[in-house]
Amino acid sequence: MTNTSSSPHYYALNEDRGNTVTWSGITRKRGTLQDAPPCAGGYWSSGQMDVVINWSLVNSLGYTASQKSMVAAHEMGHAFGLAHNGATLSGGVPVALMYPYDDARSTYGIYSPRADDKGGVNALY
Repeated sequence: MTNTSSSPHYYALNEDRGNTVTWSGITRKRGTLQDAPPCAGGYWSSGQMDVVINWSLVNSLGYTASQKSMVAAHEMGHAFGLAHNGATLSGGVPVALMYPYDDARSTYGIYSPRADDKGGVNALY
C-alpha cells in the first residue's frame, strides 16, 4: 500500500491486493481494511478516508484509462456520501455513475458523474 496523495482529510492509495479481492475500488474509513466493501460512503465529512483502486484487478482486466478514471470517480462519490444507485433506464442503461457494476457503466459510456450523482451531492451539501 502506497500513499500517492494525502492531506489531513483524504488519502488516495495504490493498493495491490492481487487476486485476494474482487473489487476494483473501495472507499473506506481511514486505516481500515475491508474485503467486502459495504459502500456506506460519507467519510469525506468525517475527515478521514481512504480511496483505493485495486490496480491488480483493473490491470488484469485490461481497464482503459477512462475505465480507471471511472472507478476513481465512483469511489469519490462514496467519499462524498453517495450510496450505490441501481436504477436503470429502459434497456438496462444505468442512470448514474454510482451504479454498482463497472461493466455496465463501461458498456454504456458512463465514465463521469450524471445528473443523478450531481443532484445527490447537492442534496447532501
